[in-house]
Amino acid sequence: MRIMKRYIFDLDNTLVYTDSLNNDSYNYALKKLGLASINDCKRITRDVILSKYPELNSFQKNEIIELKQKYFMNNLKRTSPNMSNPDQIEPPFRFERASVPEFESHPSGFWEPPE
Repeated sequence: MRIMKRYIFDLDNTLVYTDSLNNDSYNYALKKLGLASINDCKRITRDVILSKYPELNSFQKNEIIELKQKYFMNNLKRTSPNMSNPDQIEPPFRFERASVPEFESHPSGFWEPPE
């Protein structure tokens, strides 16, 4: 019998709570660029950033994403499983902290379509 390992990546609160780390990650990036934090939002998204800072140029937008992603990946240990419906996860599945390689950014692809 062949045993197969399967990995499920879900970072939007369905299986893993990430709102707090997501927001901390965006606010870390904003602070690095000298911008004010966003504290009145349940989950900061790119659209929220664009709404608050419409004057950002492409370089700044991509810098925010790159800083946010690196901070997020370096702090994954701060997340926790969403066990509000444990029936969603059936044996033999279990939560494991995976080793994730450093995030590599694609500056042209995050905010604007390539030309």
